[in-house]
Amino acid sequence: MYKVMIVDDEIPAREILLCIINWEDTDFRIVYSASNGKDALDKYTDIKPDLIITDIQMPIIDGLDLIEEVQKINKSQKFLILSCYEDFTYAQRAMKMGVTDYLIKDLITPNDLYGILAKTKTDLDNITIKKSEIKKNINF
Repeated sequence: MYKVMIVDDEIPAREILLCIINWEDTDFRIVYSASNGKDALDKYTDIKPDLIITDIQMPIIDGLDLIEEVQKINKSQKFLILSCYEDFTYAQRAMKMGVTDYLIKDLITPNDLYGILAKTKTDLDNITIKKSEIKKNINF
């Protein structure tokens, strides 16, 4: 089971993510919701989420700065940006940072989220396989 952290300063946006899909039908569980990037960063090492779904514009630490800080700790961390901003510069910066996807809040559909989770699961499964192969080779 993969762990998901949601980071968004808007309570309705966090609630929509809880309800838009049936999480029980996925290999992901929402384990923490933060209202800003600082809260998420403070909890990151304790929670060790496999996927962070974050907004961009938030108080204290925004989503893009959160991504930069987390990547200093874990370069392979998976991110999904869910924002109400359609500004290309945000999307461009996010993609350069290796974000899995960038979705617009008002346009997201259950199929979008299921598709991204499936892609993310494949990526995470491949990372796990590679790590186990490396450990296996080291133990020989």
